Formats: sequence, structure tokens, C-alpha cells
Amino acid sequence: MKGGRPPMAPNRLSRKRAMELCAKNESPLDIMFDNMLFWHRQSKDLGAKLDAICGKIKNDDDRREAMSLARMFLSARENAQRCAVDCAPYVHAKLQAVHHEHGPTGSYLISDRPLTEKEWLKKVGATVIDVTPEDE
Repeated sequence: MKGGRPPMAPNRLSRKRAMELCAKNESPLDIMFDNMLFWHRQSKDLGAKLDAICGKIKNDDDRREAMSLARMFLSARENAQRCAVDCAPYVHAKLQAVHHEHGPTGSYLISDRPLTEKEWLKKVGATVIDVTPEDE
């Protein structure tokens, strides 16, 4: 068995560098957020330009310019989406599959003969068991 520090384990210098980056908002997560916001702003700007150009198309050159702008707009949206997907696990908790048990609800009478609830309460004095869930 080999002794010493495991490969790729942080040492004092790498830990110090990581802390400096975090203090300067230059951590990998900060950069991912900056990229996401950059591409999101780019797509909004390109979308506004595209809306303005689409109403003024008069010839083939205008159509080509609009198509080029549409490609750039879609590319910016895709880049923003990729960055958002990368950032999401650090911001939003992952949804877990949850098993819900739905028990009986309403009122049930325990009895040896079939009568309505009112009949039991009036004649026999049977116990009503209310299993309706309480509001939380």
C-alpha cells in the first residue's frame, strides 16, 4: 500500500487559491452564472432586434439579415439554456419521487347491521369514527 497524500487531494496552496477565487467571485459557479446571464441578455437583445427587423422585410437582403439574426438568437437561447442546466443543481433542490399513502377519508360506522349514520346515532348510539384528515 502506498502512503502519503492521495492523488488530486487539495494541498495548502490549492486550497488557498480556491478561497481566493471564491472571495473574488471567480469560482466555477460564479463563471457559470455569469455565462448564463450573458447569453440570456444576448438572446433578449437579439430577440428585440429580430422583432424590429421582421416588420420591415422588403427584399432578399432584408430576409437574409433576418434569418442570420434568427440563427444568432436561437444559438444564444441554446447557450443560455445549457448554462442554466449546469447551474440548476447548485440553486434548486432536486425533486425526489415521493410515495403518498392515501388512507380512507370520511366517516365510518362500526356495526353488525346496516343502518344509516343517523339511525345508529338515534337508536343504538353507535360510535362514529371520523377519519377525515385534519387541515395542516
